[in-house]
Amino acid sequence: MTLVLAAALLLLLGATGWVVLEMRRDALRERLLFGLEGPPEEEHEDLSAGDYGLRGSAWFFYHLSGFLNTWKGRLLIMAMGGGVGFAGALASGAPARIAAGVAVAAGFLTWVATLWLLRGRHNARTRRIKRELPNALELLAAVMEGGQGFDSALAYVLREADLTHPLYFDLNVMNEAMRRGLRRSDALRLWAQRCNVLEVSDVTSALIQADVSGGSIGRVLHHHARALFRDNEAEIQRRAERLPIRMLFPMLFTIFPAILVVAAMPSWLRIGRVLEEVLRGMARM
Repeated sequence: MTLVLAAALLLLLGATGWVVLEMRRDALRERLLFGLEGPPEEEHEDLSAGDYGLRGSAWFFYHLSGFLNTWKGRLLIMAMGGGVGFAGALASGAPARIAAGVAVAAGFLTWVATLWLLRGRHNARTRRIKRELPNALELLAAVMEGGQGFDSALAYVLREADLTHPLYFDLNVMNEAMRRGLRRSDALRLWAQRCNVLEVSDVTSALIQADVSGGSIGRVLHHHARALFRDNEAEIQRRAERLPIRMLFPMLFTIFPAILVVAAMPSWLRIGRVLEEVLRGMARM
């Protein structure tokens, strides 16, 4: 028995020593290969990816939008809504046939509501970019007039800006792309691709043309900033002109009934009293 334990202990020690030697050999081999081949190249994330740098709800809604563009996503969101509707109908005591109809309607409404939510977030993002774009271009042009180049002016604007804003977020991605060695024209195309807004595409096209032809980038920024300011003012005027029409329906269901009650109630009371007296007279006859 003692011999068996001793042999097992020796076997364990030998295996442990062999593992340690192999680990040392692997470490020495890696060091030699590292010295011969040099350090590995640093891997960078793809800046053109739509979810690059997104966090929290922005990351969730971006992938949700991509998922709903597939037939699996549509079926899944409709199945989830239908399941909730079916369970709620059965819990309320409805028969199975009515519960099935409720499930179909709930699935369809869930899909429509999800699309409406995503469309609303996309439109809100586009409006924020359009509203802030002329300010950013004007600030860039003012910094460049102070004697700085486009890259340094962009870095200065980004240091003072709120990077959670969608416009400055994409500008920061463009600035990072230029720091990694991407050409300015390609970085501007990346900005237009990520923003996916017509006004940004127009600005980037003009900047690329000025950069290639050697024109003044500051003048291009000033020109587009003034044009976008005029467009924003025109859009505000159009909304102000449509405001009375939009206020008509809330007034129709809120203010008009109260005015009708205040204005017509005395007349209705008088008419009611007259009719009551007429009916009493006819009953006496």
